Amino acid sequence: AQTPCTGLPVVTITASNTAPCDGEEITLTASGASTYMWYHHVTNGVAFTPSASETYRVISTDTAGCVDTSTVAIQVLELPNVSANSSSLSICLGDSIELTASGADSYNWIEPSIVNGSFYQPTETGANIFNVEGTGSNGCLNTSQVIVVVKAVPDAPSLSTPRIETCVNVAFEEQIEVTSTTGRPIWYRDAALQEEYSAEPLLTIPNNAVGVQTYYASTFDGGCYSETSMATVEVYARPIISAGADIRLNAAENGALNGEATTAAMVEWSPETGLDNPFVLDPGFTATNSQVYTLTVEDDNGCVSTDNVTVDVENVLTISNAMTPNGDGDNDVWKIYPELVLETCNVRLFDGFGRLLLETDAYQNDWDGTFEGNALPDGDYYYHVQCDDIETKGTLIIIK
Repeated sequence: AQTPCTGLPVVTITASNTAPCDGEEITLTASGASTYMWYHHVTNGVAFTPSASETYRVISTDTAGCVDTSTVAIQVLELPNVSANSSSLSICLGDSIELTASGADSYNWIEPSIVNGSFYQPTETGANIFNVEGTGSNGCLNTSQVIVVVKAVPDAPSLSTPRIETCVNVAFEEQIEVTSTTGRPIWYRDAALQEEYSAEPLLTIPNNAVGVQTYYASTFDGGCYSETSMATVEVYARPIISAGADIRLNAAENGALNGEATTAAMVEWSPETGLDNPFVLDPGFTATNSQVYTLTVEDDNGCVSTDNVTVDVENVLTISNAMTPNGDGDNDVWKIYPELVLETCNVRLFDGFGRLLLETDAYQNDWDGTFEGNALPDGDYYYHVQCDDIETKGTLIIIK
């Protein structure tokens, strides 16, 4: 039999890529014949995605009806197993995360645009999606993503006052209380919020130690801490003072208190009785009666210290027991000394019949031996002197 085929068709197969990456389209095109029938559902010249490495076969027929078979081998390359990871999947706004990809030879972070293994600080709350491309040793590229939830940071709490102060062992006049619009306020000893002090709104501070203490309040809400609000508490030392050593004097003697103070914005002695200036540390005085004086010193911080000193006055009266009221200017009046002590004495004088001749609370050393304008006769008269801490009785003789 005769055949019209004088030779087989010369077929050429062109592949757009004989080693595509998994999932990549390729195009197989046969030429040199009239019709082509590809196996594996391939259409000549039409792009498709090979699912695995395969040898693709095509039957080509020319115009004379001559048929030939041709093949082409396609190797599908594996994609790198890229994995995107974050150092934390839930953070607070303002915190940083470390973004690290693995499973490939090189990486390109698309969002955010960073070097692999770098730290990044998200700027948006909610679910943040971060994408990375990884390229394997075969040149194939794969992608991965990691989702990080960024939570809003609560507002910083408010303080009733940022600072209070007092003197050591004196109650605070004010208190610091923290409030927040959301979440729960917490007190810390440090700005890094590592050492919690109290979860109570009212800041309770001891006042028995001198110095400055600083506390930080932060609002905690949903795992996030707010910016801190700082409170300062200062406890001042009291001034160191001394009212001096106790003093012992005779009545009518002059003396001075000997107060001392390390610092003094205000000085006051009390009672003021007998002091020439109760507002200085060393006021002078004339001794009249025994007295306990209290020194009060206030410094520039308003801190007060007190101390006491005792002035012990020996009130000894010298009372004349005779007088000669004859007008010669010598011993014409009855004398009692010291006169300063007399300011606190009640003086009475009686005759032998018990008649009250003189009574006064402020004897001026001026009684001249008369009663109701008449001179009293010679004889013995009797006195009774009673002061704050002295009482004495005796006889006065009038001689003319």
